[in-house]
Amino acid sequence: MKNFLFLVLALALGAMGITGCGGDEPPGTDGTEDTNPGPDTDSCQRKDASTGAEVGEPCWEIEDCKSGACEISRSIPDPGDGVCVEANPADVLTIQATVRDYETGEVLGNQLVDFGAALAFSVNPVGAAAVASGTSDANGIVDIKMDTKACTDDKLKLGIIGRVKKDGYFLSIGGLVAPEVNPKNGIYPSVLRNHDIMAVPASLLTQWSEFLADDPEVKNYLPLGTKGGCVVRVRKTSDGNGVAGTKLRSNTNPDGSTAILRYLNEAKDGFNTTGMGSDGMALVLKPGMGEQFDAIDGDGKIVSHKPGTMGSAPNGIFTNTLHICDTPICE
Repeated sequence: MKNFLFLVLALALGAMGITGCGGDEPPGTDGTEDTNPGPDTDSCQRKDASTGAEVGEPCWEIEDCKSGACEISRSIPDPGDGVCVEANPADVLTIQATVRDYETGEVLGNQLVDFGAALAFSVNPVGAAAVASGTSDANGIVDIKMDTKACTDDKLKLGIIGRVKKDGYFLSIGGLVAPEVNPKNGIYPSVLRNHDIMAVPASLLTQWSEFLADDPEVKNYLPLGTKGGCVVRVRKTSDGNGVAGTKLRSNTNPDGSTAILRYLNEAKDGFNTTGMGSDGMALVLKPGMGEQFDAIDGDGKIVSHKPGTMGSAPNGIFTNTLHICDTPICE
């Protein structure tokens, strides 16, 4: 039950940014009595943001577009090809993402990805039924539309995650988006927030578990994957590389987090507590419920574009990517 709660709450993502759906101006803003309030926050409509790029203009993330829909299939390296599009109906989510090998960053073509509810996948990450599925093309890109059953079904109200099952890889799960437009009715943004779906090689987790076998703080959480865990990549938007010396710090509880953090060293032959190597790889064990983390530099300055929510569940490895924005498109 404890692991269940960890993942259910963590997968809600906590990433807010789209203007909520509902009525226009609140009652009484013009000094008169409201006699026709129209749709309220329980409505099943989206509402354009007051600012942002118009349809057809370039974008990198949801907030860049007035419509709240940025059509883009990868987060990094700097995609440069995102474009604002018209939003979907409130119960339709466009899933565009690139499936990658966590260790090498190489795209994985012809790979089936399951998409499902955070609740179901957290209870049974191996056997839970998918709500939708898609297969990546030769470039590793999955591009489908998914019925979120907004306002009609409670099953997806905690979040949507992607699950990759592949020979040679541990079952990998990662949060993609939460129903942040109107959580009460399960209304999601029109598009994903996270466009990288990572698959973690089983051999990598075996090697990392061996590296950590003598770490007294970690040994009760081994082997990785079987007992859960979250693998993290911190990458620059310009080229996808990490920055040596980068660390993680809890955004939720910076002074009192009990999460265990370990960083893969530059030689990639062990872990430390002082900072990542230039590959930008890290491990988070025992995160708090819904706990978010920032990437920070050696001076303690936050360098990640946005925090990431870490999760953990047995019999699956959770993945998360934080971006260091060093290109104009994401500033």
